[in-house]
Amino acid sequence: MSRPMLVLMAFLIAGLIAACGPREPGPTILEVVMSGENQVPPVETEAFGTANVTVLGNVMTVDGEWEGFDIAGPGVHVHGPAAADENAGVVFPLVFDNEARTFGGTFTMSEEQRNWFADGLLYINAHSEANPAGEIRGQITP
Repeated sequence: MSRPMLVLMAFLIAGLIAACGPREPGPTILEVVMSGENQVPPVETEAFGTANVTVLGNVMTVDGEWEGFDIAGPGVHVHGPAAADENAGVVFPLVFDNEARTFGGTFTMSEEQRNWFADGLLYINAHSEANPAGEIRGQITP
């Protein structure tokens, strides 16, 4: 084989290897189940909710729905850092619609918040008039 042909083949092989190299991982998609028994302390309620949490890089998107009460007072938020048996402050507020029974938001996480997410130290909490500290809660567990 001629030298120019060998050089061309080397470039083609290098290009194929580069194209098959490491890629960004896809998004992490989680389902969060929210209930009164997950509150700290637990709340007796028939209310429930679910949320899909999608994380890609340092961006978190929350899309959720609930039944059984109107969100009131402080609203609905992502809280942290806290284990499932602890309470913590608000990290991100979420937008909610009592008529449609939906909530959500998209946020850019700091490195510290990204670590909280990876360690399972974030949770979603929806507040009501009857339970201003929280009606339902769900831990975001990767």
